[in-house]
Amino acid sequence: MTSRICRNGGDFFIASNDKSILLDRTSKQDLECKYKGTALRLRIDTSRISTYSEMLAQYRTEGYEAAKKFSGKDAIEPSIASTMLARDFQET
Repeated sequence: MTSRICRNGGDFFIASNDKSILLDRTSKQDLECKYKGTALRLRIDTSRISTYSEMLAQYRTEGYEAAKKFSGKDAIEPSIASTMLARDFQET
């Protein structure tokens, strides 16, 4: 969802060791790089985010539909996945 938000007028870039990927509104570029570790850059055009909750709902639905194509009936719904992720980041 993060890369989709970034691509809505901005871009999403991640580099790890010798590979990187740049995603923008119209293209995906796989790039060679020499970076020790992992770097992430998010550029978000906030002027294009007027209905954030609607945009997230759309991306969540599209993500679930894509997951069903790969996982079939075993695909988990986004709300369950979000709950599981939130649980993983709670302090104990």
